[in-house]
Amino acid sequence: MLKVKAQARAIADRVMDMAADSTLTSGAIALALIGTACYMWASGLEVPERLYALLYSVIGFFFLSKKVKNGRVG
Repeated sequence: MLKVKAQARAIADRVMDMAADSTLTSGAIALALIGTACYMWASGLEVPERLYALLYSVIGFFFLSKKVKNGRVG
């Protein structure tokens, strides 16, 4: 039982760290935009150019910030 509590605590700490780093927030926004664009495309609706621009910007920011955080950009 103690091992499960320790694992749950470690997961909770990790989620809080991700929220503090805004990884969770930017990831959620990126997924929401991807979901919206995919839904519109699958429904036969026209995806506006502004949504594409916003989608590319947010996804680019999300992955670039992960690269910078890991020290892979230089």
